[in-house]
Amino acid sequence: MDTPLPRDSQFDTATIMGGLYGDGFISRKSAFPRDWVQRLGDDIAVLFDEAQKQPGGALARGPNRWYVEIHPERLSGFVDIISHPWVVAVCEAVLGPDYKIVEAGFDVPGPGAMKQPWHRDFPSPPATLVGRRLDSLAFNITTVDVTEDMGPFEIAPGTQW
Repeated sequence: MDTPLPRDSQFDTATIMGGLYGDGFISRKSAFPRDWVQRLGDDIAVLFDEAQKQPGGALARGPNRWYVEIHPERLSGFVDIISHPWVVAVCEAVLGPDYKIVEAGFDVPGPGAMKQPWHRDFPSPPATLVGRRLDSLAFNITTVDVTEDMGPFEIAPGTQW
């Protein structure tokens, strides 16, 4: 289900829009080097530990699964993420050149975590429900190699609407 995009050329806006307005997702394999992803994983481990010590710091998302919202400057790679050419191309294609980053967070499934219940982090605005225009995006980066026995990230095509 991966929508391949050219690696060393400009990203095709039609491919981006087709994936997001079609199935509702696109992906970019190997967007960051392994050592960079390891550092991101290390940052997340520290931030998750801190969040668990704060009342309400880690939001439960099912058995042994949490969501943590953070201050972006706490991630050493945040600027790398938001300035990645593919991320910029996707944001500009869908949201226009004046898009804004409004949240940084991460999901943490622990040992024995069940699949995350379907949810939406905020209500769909009329522009999306009625006008069929996407006005927000979410990007996910895995910090481990995902295998079938881990219950991989579940994608439900068409749920962007």
